[in-house]
Amino acid sequence: MGGIARDGARYRIGPLTTYDDPQDLEAWHRKARHGDERWYAFGPALGAEAVTAKLARKLYERGEAFLFQKREGNGYRYFIRKLAKSDDRAARSRDPSLPQGLDRQLLDALMQLIDEGLPLPSFELLADYAGLSDRHAARYRLQNLESQGHVRIVTANGGARVAEIVATGQRTAEIVKQQRA
Repeated sequence: MGGIARDGARYRIGPLTTYDDPQDLEAWHRKARHGDERWYAFGPALGAEAVTAKLARKLYERGEAFLFQKREGNGYRYFIRKLAKSDDRAARSRDPSLPQGLDRQLLDALMQLIDEGLPLPSFELLADYAGLSDRHAARYRLQNLESQGHVRIVTANGGARVAEIVATGQRTAEIVKQQRA
């Protein structure tokens, strides 16, 4: 595992991502409270067969966790955030009328921002929050959600953008600008 291994006359580099122990992650998830976070992997990419990454994805798919990544040096630190158990969130995860793939990932991130009472961040921060590659991907996915009729972007009183989930009418928080004295 890892390092350089010789295969005939060629060399290959093994996995470069470091993972948390899946049993430790599972134990943390059982004890964690809503909103608690921890990182579960660090490296350039998650392996499709990595047990810890599979566990994190399973918790996400069940609506029990939110996954996101933050760039650190030449790689990423992959985080998991414990979510409150909610029948509404579980029902949303199985709703076939909702978009799938990266559009769905961004929609879930927007719903999480709303649940936490947070404003719509810049595209760069939104990409980090949703686990997308960059700000261009966040902008593109947000435009997809708008054109599909899932999200409406409105301008609030102070000129800040607010994301509204069309089906529920829920919105991200407005940024309140402070007056200078």
